[in-house]
Amino acid sequence: MNNALWVGEFCRVSLREAIEKFSIRLNTQKIKTSASIGIASYPRDGDTPDFLMKAADAALYEAKKSGRNRVVAARDKREVYSIAAKLNTAIETSRLVPAYQVIVDLKTRKPVAEEALARLIDESGNIIAANDFISAAMELQLTHLVDYQIIKQTMSHCASNIAGGGQRMAHFVNISADLLLHQDLIQSLFIEAQSACILCGVDMEPTKPLVLEITERQLLGDANAVKAKLSPFIDFGMRLAIDDFGSGYSSFQYLADLPVSFLKIEGSLIKQVKDKRVRQILKRISDIAKDLQLTTIAEFVEDADTADILCELEIDWAQGYFFGRPVLAKQ
Repeated sequence: MNNALWVGEFCRVSLREAIEKFSIRLNTQKIKTSASIGIASYPRDGDTPDFLMKAADAALYEAKKSGRNRVVAARDKREVYSIAAKLNTAIETSRLVPAYQVIVDLKTRKPVAEEALARLIDESGNIIAANDFISAAMELQLTHLVDYQIIKQTMSHCASNIAGGGQRMAHFVNISADLLLHQDLIQSLFIEAQSACILCGVDMEPTKPLVLEITERQLLGDANAVKAKLSPFIDFGMRLAIDDFGSGYSSFQYLADLPVSFLKIEGSLIKQVKDKRVRQILKRISDIAKDLQLTTIAEFVEDADTADILCELEIDWAQGYFFGRPVLAKQ
């Protein structure tokens, strides 16, 4: 460690220790203090002020998550920042693109919809799935940029498909709680949606093809705020899907609070469909959905037996490798 780095290390530890020793006296009470600190340095952890702030914020989050009253340096999570840097570059160079996975009707086995899934194409042309970069995006608060790019491209894809005489189907896109915090991007997407509907050149029905998919975990405790922020899209005719249904504790309250049209069932339940108790759970979900006139969708369907069992349970639609892997749109 060179002298400059040693001094920085010493100062940050001394600062935290000094804060820990400090206390505030209120009447007869003594209130102890502590600090969680996240540190990022130029140029090792980033080469722009914005990225350095995100790196420091992510390090601070890690300090809090790992017990508080400690210092975490961004370099301790270098792999995360490396992935995030690739993601930033991909966004700037239009190499963050959607791959579309087909969704079929379980009774007819015919395509009825597709889901847009984020893919990053690196400088060598390798395709990187969302699972390999979305955690880094979440830590550095870049998820809204991923969602924005994928939704925008999917709108254009949908409009071109309809204008070219293609099959009219639902297009599912993921929308994160992070994106909902950026009202400027939400407004921009709404304008894009209006333009896309004009571009397709077809008189659209009140119900639009785009389906906004949000996970149950992201809704926790904030369904009314989500409803308010999504109201322009819902009023415009877009529908709402709850993803990972069955993974939380307040699922049914969301069905009361939100104008939901689709339930995408938690994948871990689908993978255990041959278990009798799990089948009973899925049947109850199916029955409730039918009573509420909701469409159920099973994810992670990877073989014919699973598809047949789900059909017997009256699950409506399904997606998974058995029906088709995600495919990049033709450029």
